Amino acid sequence: MAEATLVQEWVKVESSTRARVPRLIGAHLRSWMSNSGARRLLLEENRRAMKIFTLASYDYQPRMIAAIASYLALDVESGRTTTPLPVDALAFATVRIAESFAYLPTITGQDPDPDGAEQVLEAFLDRPVNRELRNCPAHDAAPPRAAGGRGN
Repeated sequence: MAEATLVQEWVKVESSTRARVPRLIGAHLRSWMSNSGARRLLLEENRRAMKIFTLASYDYQPRMIAAIASYLALDVESGRTTTPLPVDALAFATVRIAESFAYLPTITGQDPDPDGAEQVLEAFLDRPVNRELRNCPAHDAAPPRAAGGRGN
């Protein structure tokens, strides 16, 4: 289900001029939530889902990280995402962030939040705005001190 969904969703976001991986992840999580069996697993057996989808011995997470790495590499090559990290490390972090929103029932008692995952990943991976800020004097300035704070 996961690989086919990623391929289908990639086609939908491929022509975007912005980072595509955040929307790909959001769509993937939303597809999980629209599948009755996957939704039941995430909502009723979240701890079991965490175990199955995160332990390397079940092989799901390594395959997901490899798939996301290939999509991230395309975003990096096209300039949609810039990073000082190796793509494999960025893919691992991307998948772990997505998982944290999928496993909210176990972590916080809240429902899974595909939109939240997409928003956070967009903030980290959609870099064109950040490239523009690098040329902005305010971006290069030291951060302001809190009122009444002491310098280090």
